[in-house]
Amino acid sequence: MSEEVKKRAVIFVMAIIAFVPSVGHTQPLLFSNVDGLIRTYGRDVGTIRVQLQHQGMTIQEQLSADGRFAFWNVPYGLYTVSIQIPGHAPVSREISVPGESHLMIDIAARKTSPDTAVTSRFELQIPRSARRQYEHARDRLLKGDCSGALKYLAEAIRLFPDYAEAHNSTGNCQVQLQHLALAEAAFRRAIELTVSVYPALNLADVYIQQGRLDEADVVLTRALRRDPTQGDAYYGLALLRVEQHRLDEAEKLAEQAHDHPKHIEDVHLLLAQVHQRQGRPDLIPADLQRYASEARPSPTRDRIQKMLIDRGIR
Repeated sequence: MSEEVKKRAVIFVMAIIAFVPSVGHTQPLLFSNVDGLIRTYGRDVGTIRVQLQHQGMTIQEQLSADGRFAFWNVPYGLYTVSIQIPGHAPVSREISVPGESHLMIDIAARKTSPDTAVTSRFELQIPRSARRQYEHARDRLLKGDCSGALKYLAEAIRLFPDYAEAHNSTGNCQVQLQHLALAEAAFRRAIELTVSVYPALNLADVYIQQGRLDEADVVLTRALRRDPTQGDAYYGLALLRVEQHRLDEAEKLAEQAHDHPKHIEDVHLLLAQVHQRQGRPDLIPADLQRYASEARPSPTRDRIQKMLIDRGIR
């Protein structure tokens, strides 16, 4: 690479560092809230069930009387919003968090047969009383009241001890309250109850905050062994490898995350960081091109796209 090309590459790297997420010693896994409004036409539809799903598993759920919904503390990644309305066919929408965190969903009046199955066997196992307690907890969380939410989550778990989502939400709440030992116990229980990778990512983040990198490594490695198809698990392990200053391994894991059909597009921003630390700035434009091609509209994607275009990179 000529000196002039190297100079341009260095300038390019310095320009993107201001908004490419940093991966430092205390960098946590990234979360956002998802909220929205469901508009229906034709008649009053009653209570709407809205579910946030990842790889076929419902990780959060809300019942809505007015079409408004909100999910709290959602890790960045790809999800399905599933909407179930009495008398209508189920509707689903693929979203990317944080790119699509505020949704407006219009549903036409289309009926389905009354006996259409719209609830999974696992969901039917959760007693309605436990669901109600969980919804009360979600209301408290939306108001930023973790202490109040924990009371309802504890009751939901008392009513249904295998409520994986309630255990995971308990862990997230305990993290916010800085009760890391209690968070660890909640995430461990959630991991026992679900194949979803997110409790494992949450537990690994607790360990990383405490400098327990070897234990975080074990949790993420086990999560990958349980389900090697989870692209976000490779991403979490790549973040850990950066913490451990094992950049070559981080690069390989991030590329593996990309190879899976469903993966967080931020893996390419992580690769840009890795290549910057490796002193390979010539690879960064390709990283950002892949990010821009995969990411849904967002301020970060729009800025990166503009920067690529301004520098004649398409």
